[in-house]
Amino acid sequence: MASVCRRKTTSGARNDFISQLPAELKESILGLLNICETARMAVLSTCWKHAWYAHGQLVFDLDFFSYFPQYHSEDEPIDCTEIINRCLMLRTGPVKKFTLVISHFEDYNLHRKILSPLSADIDRWCLFLSRNGIEELHISIDILKETYTLHDCIVTCPTIKRLALGALDFGFPVNSQSVFPGVTSLAFDYVSFQPDLTGTVYSVPNLENLSFDNCPRIQNFVISAPKLKCLTTDRNFRRVTDFRWFVLHFAVISTLHLHLDLLSVSPDAVAAQTFPNATNLRVVVIHNASFFGAEHFTFVIELIQKCPKLCELGIETWDYTEMQR
Repeated sequence: MASVCRRKTTSGARNDFISQLPAELKESILGLLNICETARMAVLSTCWKHAWYAHGQLVFDLDFFSYFPQYHSEDEPIDCTEIINRCLMLRTGPVKKFTLVISHFEDYNLHRKILSPLSADIDRWCLFLSRNGIEELHISIDILKETYTLHDCIVTCPTIKRLALGALDFGFPVNSQSVFPGVTSLAFDYVSFQPDLTGTVYSVPNLENLSFDNCPRIQNFVISAPKLKCLTTDRNFRRVTDFRWFVLHFAVISTLHLHLDLLSVSPDAVAAQTFPNATNLRVVVIHNASFFGAEHFTFVIELIQKCPKLCELGIETWDYTEMQR
């Protein structure tokens, strides 16, 4: 009887249906888990170890770093550089998605325990990713001891389609007129744009969605994007007085989200500004419309008059008295 039971157990062990799952399905399953959970599965199963090594989505964010305090002493720091180096070195296939977000952590103790990577570390990761099929990249680190300037390899990488950047400096590469060649979605958050003295208008040939949030010197990001559909300009702590960067996109876009806090508008500036006809613009949403004077509304009216195909107009207002209570 014992031998029969053993034979049944052995036979059942051989019917490992999970190991026979298609690689695409395993990749989808791993994509639903954070890195710590996938690494734990890799330790327990040889099958999942190989799937983990080939997994092309690496996300290092608040959920990831929140895992460590329960296994570290209160005073033990979290060396994110060593962790990321090890994860990248284990890859046996392309890394299509990479997220590194160490910013805006509400848990101050967790934020304080994370050892800041060096700019050289981030450059090395960017070089690795740009050579290994990266398609979706999100980098935002506000704990660096020095301001990080994005490496040129990301600006010229042909495989990136979605790019989100935060808490860094950006400058256009020298001797390059075309940037972000494959990018369709580009988002900047707390990115400072370095001045470009060449006067070049850089081409971003496939860009469809462009957004800015709290980005100083936004007027230094001068590009031509013939496929641009949606432009979003959110809050900005340094107002823009030069509208030329905006007018460059006005005749192309179909959707505009404009935060009035971005613009430093005077009557003379409005009178001097000439908008091209926005033949494609169908949706305009004006944000933060309550805080400003007649000049801003004159600006908006001048803008709308140049939109013959406008179908939808949204105006978002704030009740400042309610906010003060």
